Amino acid sequence: MRKFPTNIATGDAFCNRVAKRKLLTQYIKNGMHTVIVAPRRYGKTSLVNQVLLESKLPCCILELTMATSVKDVEHMISRKVGELLQSILPKTKKAKSAILDLFKTFNPELILSAAGQKLVLHLKDEHSDSVTNISELLLKLDESAKQLKKRVVVVFDEFQELSEIKDHVLEAGIRHAMQYAESTSYVFSGSNRHMLQSMFNDKNRPFYNSCEVIKLERIEQSEHESFIQKAAVERFDKKIANRTLSRIFKLSELHPSYVNRICGHFWLTDKYPTYNAVNQYWDDFIESRRSEFARDVLSLSKNQRRLLKHLAISPEKQPSSQAVCQAISISEASLRQALKKLSLLDYIYKDKEGLYRVLDPALKFYIESTSK
Repeated sequence: MRKFPTNIATGDAFCNRVAKRKLLTQYIKNGMHTVIVAPRRYGKTSLVNQVLLESKLPCCILELTMATSVKDVEHMISRKVGELLQSILPKTKKAKSAILDLFKTFNPELILSAAGQKLVLHLKDEHSDSVTNISELLLKLDESAKQLKKRVVVVFDEFQELSEIKDHVLEAGIRHAMQYAESTSYVFSGSNRHMLQSMFNDKNRPFYNSCEVIKLERIEQSEHESFIQKAAVERFDKKIANRTLSRIFKLSELHPSYVNRICGHFWLTDKYPTYNAVNQYWDDFIESRRSEFARDVLSLSKNQRRLLKHLAISPEKQPSSQAVCQAISISEASLRQALKKLSLLDYIYKDKEGLYRVLDPALKFYIESTSK
């Protein structure tokens, strides 16, 4: 396993988040449903996977990125519930039949495949109501877990994608199953935090006030430092020089994905990271992303680009102040509109000190380099 993966990090590759891991574990074990909120690439999926790995609870993860219709979601839930149900089925034929009988309307069938035995739940005819089927599948899963005295976990990743499907009816169907769950813990996350928060904070939406909320921030520098130095001793038989480590933190701005990306390069190539080598890697990486960054920036309006450039160079506590309006030559109303849009698109964020900054450190570096 890679020590610094750029996708999902679990096991020895997972860095800290001790308090959040403990909190999420307690929520899950006590049947408290949870929504995890954070910007893209902050490690939401890694946190969930690590907690599931540590808790050893039966689970299924539904990744909704490619779901474009209610039928897509119905088929996915049917498949995943079948997989999860199979993992908790009792060994004896009588006990197994009693659980499968709960799903008799879905004609459960145990079949042999190349990978071994597989439980298939057959959906009702195409004219049946998909939202009702989804709700029933989740309710029956919970009833099964309850009878078997087990706790199971259902994770919905990229859950905000449901906002684009069939108004809020699908949300209501899942919410119905969730509110009656006794042995199922639900976890929701997604890469568009603003859409996700709207689903759970809007009084007119089915999931309003239904979950505990865990917000992820950037991992503290001290935690990154101890993790990296321990890994460096294991890999290179010595720690990384403080000057080099400080440069990694400055370039990445402690963004978890970029800390892993920089360190991952040197661990993968087995080259001890030096100050100059880190700078060279970063320059090469920015160059490789230049066309992508240019395309992203050019997709913004002129006012949005002006504000983004200003915040990349000079983070602000009051970005809609008169001073900023004068500095970038736009009206206060236009500036506020640009600020709202950049926030919604996750181009900028508000840090713990209350400063508005560019969220992506690589994009910030690109903007700075093209503004000289």
